[in-house]
Amino acid sequence: MDSRAPTLSLSAERTPLLTLPAEVVKNLTTYEDHLSLYIQLEETSTSFSWLKADVLAHMEETCGQGAPLQLSSTVGVPPGTISNYIRVARAFPPEKRDPGASFSLHFQASFADKYNEKTGTFATETRFKWRDKSIDNNLSTRSLHKEIRRAQIRAKEKVFPCMLCGNTEGTMQYALYAVLLDEKMQYFYLDKPCYKKLCQFLYGKKNPPTTSK
Repeated sequence: MDSRAPTLSLSAERTPLLTLPAEVVKNLTTYEDHLSLYIQLEETSTSFSWLKADVLAHMEETCGQGAPLQLSSTVGVPPGTISNYIRVARAFPPEKRDPGASFSLHFQASFADKYNEKTGTFATETRFKWRDKSIDNNLSTRSLHKEIRRAQIRAKEKVFPCMLCGNTEGTMQYALYAVLLDEKMQYFYLDKPCYKKLCQFLYGKKNPPTTSK
């Protein structure tokens, strides 16, 4: 390894820190002590995730797209994990990152937009709205993932406007069939207000007839 390569002096210990040092444990006597240390570790973990993401993204820019995959093989990290780090770094540049949200939450929010791995660009920018929504509503990463998937499924569904007013919100499909004429069933879409108006016209009453489920 090149001795001139830049390094981060993160610890005086050469061996990995796998447990709390005795001198740290000695000072953990109250709930507040434990809470304070945990928050520090959480913040440090998030910072390290962003640093790794930036290192990998910069490596890709400087050494080419194959370099992160080579690193993956060298250090034994799955290629998908490497790609995910780069994706988040591209999705949220430093000025767009929110310290109030975890790295994982930023990662989930990035899936709100279609990503091109070859160019490192996103087709849209809805991820920022989703990230902010998750912070405002205290959503977990799992809840955020589910909400984004629901929104994407709804977006793919075909929208039919109301045949009377043209509204596309909350329309439902109805069917009209004349038994004696033996014709094909006719389908049409109405929103709720227009459905009530049609029923009032047909039946002469304000409330539409109810049907059993």
